[in-house]
Amino acid sequence: KIIARKFITEEEINQEIKSYDASKADARSIVSRYKEKVAIVPDLLNNRKKVIDNIKAVRQEIQKQRDSLFAIRQKEFTRCMGMLRDAEEYVSESVDIIGKLTGVYSGISATAGGILRLVDFIIAELRSITFWYRPDYAISWKGVSNMVPDTMTFLADIRSYIVRLSPGSLLVRLGVIVKQPMSLMLLIFKLLFVAIAMLAFKRFSGAIASLLAYRAEGSRGLVRMLRLLAMAAVSFVSSYFWGIFIWSMLFAALMFYPMPDTYFYVFFYLGSIPYLLYLANRFMRSVINFNTRHGYVLLAEDFQRRFTIVVSPLLYATIIITLFREAFMLVNYYGSELPTILLAVNFIIFQIALILLISKEQIINLIPAKDATWQWVREQVNNYFYHLQLLVIAVIVMSNPYVGFGQLVLYSLVGFIYTGILITALVFLHGFFKKIISRVFFTSEDDVVRERFPHAKTWFGIIIIASFMMFVLVGIVVGAKIWGWPLTYADVYSWLDKPIVWSGSKTLVSFRSIFTVFGFVLAGYLVSYALNKYVLDKIFDLLLVDAGVQHTVTSITGYMVFVIALFLGLQSVGLGELVGWAIAALTFSLGWVLKDPISDFAAYFVILVQRPIKIGDYIKIDDETRGVVRKITARSVMLRRKNSTTIVVPNSYVLGHSVINWNYVRGFIAFDDIVITVDYREDPALVKSLFTQVVESHPNILRTPKPVVRLESFAEHGYEFMVRGFMSSSYTLDQWDIASDIRFSIAKAMRDHNIKIALPIRVIDSRRTGQGMAPQIAQEIAGEIEELDNDDMRKE
Repeated sequence: KIIARKFITEEEINQEIKSYDASKADARSIVSRYKEKVAIVPDLLNNRKKVIDNIKAVRQEIQKQRDSLFAIRQKEFTRCMGMLRDAEEYVSESVDIIGKLTGVYSGISATAGGILRLVDFIIAELRSITFWYRPDYAISWKGVSNMVPDTMTFLADIRSYIVRLSPGSLLVRLGVIVKQPMSLMLLIFKLLFVAIAMLAFKRFSGAIASLLAYRAEGSRGLVRMLRLLAMAAVSFVSSYFWGIFIWSMLFAALMFYPMPDTYFYVFFYLGSIPYLLYLANRFMRSVINFNTRHGYVLLAEDFQRRFTIVVSPLLYATIIITLFREAFMLVNYYGSELPTILLAVNFIIFQIALILLISKEQIINLIPAKDATWQWVREQVNNYFYHLQLLVIAVIVMSNPYVGFGQLVLYSLVGFIYTGILITALVFLHGFFKKIISRVFFTSEDDVVRERFPHAKTWFGIIIIASFMMFVLVGIVVGAKIWGWPLTYADVYSWLDKPIVWSGSKTLVSFRSIFTVFGFVLAGYLVSYALNKYVLDKIFDLLLVDAGVQHTVTSITGYMVFVIALFLGLQSVGLGELVGWAIAALTFSLGWVLKDPISDFAAYFVILVQRPIKIGDYIKIDDETRGVVRKITARSVMLRRKNSTTIVVPNSYVLGHSVINWNYVRGFIAFDDIVITVDYREDPALVKSLFTQVVESHPNILRTPKPVVRLESFAEHGYEFMVRGFMSSSYTLDQWDIASDIRFSIAKAMRDHNIKIALPIRVIDSRRTGQGMAPQIAQEIAGEIEELDNDDMRKE
């Protein structure tokens, strides 16, 4: 089951572990019980042997007294000896049985012990698959909290040792070495060998460096770099030879000869820390200077500074941690986890140093820039490199065996990767579904998106929201399985069945019941759409029914189907008895709060029945409210104006005002009267005849009824004529263009016959001059200009 990954949740794992408690307890009790029996066997054997010895002693005694005790009773003697022989045989058989039982008891105990080992192995394997599992050797929180106390105890012990140390006691400790002359001579011989080797290295260091430099000139690549690095190390050791020589001799002396006092080693390790830190600092400077002098052969110029910043702290930390750890371990603080923690810290610092040595530019240069995908990867690395680097460091630290959260890190990484893939897949599927559904509800013509049928936007939005909720539900269930949570579709269904609104005695409203009612409503809409498209439309085409009547019938049919579907949906979820109460409550509450929408809704049905206006009519309610009826909804009437703007007029406003409807009755209409004023010097009869010819010559003007041209009045500046023409009501929306064409024709005819339009004439007396009269003349001129402007506006 572990290999097949059938354990999903931690609860299942814990339950499986608990199932082995009884077996483990039984095995332990068997082991302890039969170990006791095995321990008792020697005593039982000794007792049986004593019994056999006693039987033999009694038989010998009876054999000696045979003539005195059994002189005349030979039969009893024979019977007594037989009973003693039988007793001896019985005890001997029990000895054999007890001896065999020893092996049996040992076998049972071994079998029970094997059971215990198997159970412990299974429990360890079960615990290892949980993401909270930590190895036994991992650092505990108690060990971390005891770091400072353990360090203070160590320093206090060193201080107390120094306080107790005196010249006499030091001589006594060193005198132990002198008492072993053979060991001392062997130590001197080893130290002498080390000294000769180091001095020989010093003697030939220059030659070695020259040889490495010569060899490096004839090689390339990694070999050349290693030889130059060895040359730098030889030069460095030669420069600081005597300090290194003294420290090496002391280290060799302590390693070759076991000192009786461990504090000698402790002081050597602690005292070596400052010197080795100094050597590490000098070594780093030497390598950097050597690299600079040789043209950055070891490290690139832009990488040298990063190498110095990262590697120097690593060297210092390694020296301090390693030597302090060795000194601490020599004092033998049993139970302290400080050595393990220091080793883990040193390893973590090493890992972090390796990560920090990698620069952003190096990673970016490794990524190809062939296509848009890799270019996008390069941009993400460039923007979030340091965040990713911090994440990698956190993962490495948590995955360290001594930290022990590798299982948790693996669990989290796998969960986040799979969750990201799941979210990406769901987003893609939802976008693809949205694209497909949009083609069902909308059509595109010349880059203009139009609805395929009324309320397409509303239903499109509802379906998209429902699909989004469905994808979210799938994501929750699949995501729960990814993260190991025991969540199934049955659990989701049980959540949907929980009551959320109504808690009466009989009926409970839940999300599932709401979705069911919504499904009935959606099905009702589909039935209404199919009925209108495949039944009513066919009937309307056969009977040539007016568009307004078609709209009325389809709207009423749609609302009836909607109400029936809603009622059936409520009835299917057991809410049928609530319909009456709901209607009453809605009527009472909404009737007061939503007076205007309700009045608009009532006016909607009046408009549908009486049909004072219908779709396609050109109407005028007031000077600002006019246009072609494009849509009649339950709330308002949509008017399309000449400038392509839309006016939304409430239904109650339409019924409450006088409406001018050019298309209410089929027949003819007249364009707005054209008023023209001609000069008094023109012949009015000629002008009338000319205007009549112009109007009658237009192809869209009807002959019956005839056009009307008459002299309306004698205006202030000339004869005022009125021109009126009639056209078919099918040209309602073209009447302004027709009137414009007639105006152009009238202007051309008047120009051809030299007929002048009357103009206002003002006589200004130029004799009224003088400085004192200038303001008065200016006022009169301003008044005349204003009067001229007003006349022009009236003509407009």
